Amino acid sequence: MLKDLKIIYLEDEELIKESVERTVSKFIKEFISFTNPIEALSFIENSDSKFDLIITDIQMPKMNGLDFIRELKNRDINLPVIVITAYDTKEHLKECEELEVDEVIIKPVNFLELFNKIEIICSK
Repeated sequence: MLKDLKIIYLEDEELIKESVERTVSKFIKEFISFTNPIEALSFIENSDSKFDLIITDIQMPKMNGLDFIRELKNRDINLPVIVITAYDTKEHLKECEELEVDEVIIKPVNFLELFNKIEIICSK
């Protein structure tokens, strides 16, 4: 199932981004990464492709991941979302719940857990 998926990934930390890209892109049909949420929003809105999932970090410059999710919903872009974050504060977790985030994964990324979550979410 993974080989047919199209995923948008947002992460501003270059080493983490490269590690996730290198690993996940081997198993996913299309894995497009961004470091800037504003560019990602523009890309999603103007793309002819239909995406299956968004994976985003919370802390990023220009717009954080939670504001990015909020902006997607404001623009009526309804895609499943996995948040990958180093911050598991009650405030962030509550906000993820309010935004109806599908899953939250705490860094460092466990790829087996990530693949399992992707498969579960995208099979719904």
